[in-house]
Amino acid sequence: MTRLARNCSDWDPLLDICGLRGCLIADRDGVYDPGSANGRLLLGLKGTISELELHTIRSRLTAGLLAKAERGELALMLPVVGLTRDPSGVVVKDPDLAVQERLELVFQTFLKFRTVAKVMRVLNDRSLALPRRDRHGELRWARATVSAVAAILKNPAYAGAIVYGRTKPSATACEGGSPAKVARPEAPPDRPSADRSLSVPKLPFRNQCCPRPPQPHHPPP
Repeated sequence: MTRLARNCSDWDPLLDICGLRGCLIADRDGVYDPGSANGRLLLGLKGTISELELHTIRSRLTAGLLAKAERGELALMLPVVGLTRDPSGVVVKDPDLAVQERLELVFQTFLKFRTVAKVMRVLNDRSLALPRRDRHGELRWARATVSAVAAILKNPAYAGAIVYGRTKPSATACEGGSPAKVARPEAPPDRPSADRSLSVPKLPFRNQCCPRPPQPHHPPP
C-alpha cells in the first residue's frame, strides 16, 4: 500500500472504488475500511505522507548529484561525438583520426567565417559529412545541417567543461510518453545559478573554441 499511495491522483480514485465496492485495504499496521469516515481519513493521510516521502527521496538524490558535480566527481555520459573516456575515467579524444580532423575543421571554419550557415555550406560543398552517434552509440556519418553544426559549436564539452543541471523534466510528457526536458529559468542575481560546471583539463578542442570578439575601445573624454 505504501508504494501505491505515492501518487495521490491514483490513490484517491482507488479509495473511492474500494469504498463503493466494500473492499478493505490492509498494510502491516492494520486493516482499514475506505467506506467509513475514519478509515478514509487515515488512508488519505497515509497517501499524503507517502507522496511526501517520495518527494523527499527524490530531493535528496538530486542534492547528492549536485554536490558530486560541484566536487568534480560526477562522471557523466558523453553524448557528444569526438570525446571518450579512457579506462581511468579521464576524458580524451576519440581514437578515430577522421572524427578528430572533421571536428577540428568545423571549429576552424567557424573561426574563419563566423556563421553556422556558412560552415554548413562549406562542408556540404566539399561533400564532407559530420560524425554522429545514434541511439545505440554507434558512429555514423550524416550530411551537415545547421542544427548539427550549431550543436557542436555550442556544446560546452568541446570547450573543456561538463555542465549539469541546465535542464529539468517538465510536467507534460512528449508524444512517446516520456517526460520532456526543458531549460531551467535564469537564476536571479542574488541566487546561485542552477548550472554545475566542472573543469576538464586538457580537453582536445579547447584551443579551437571561438574566442570572444574584441570590444571597441573608446578613449576617455
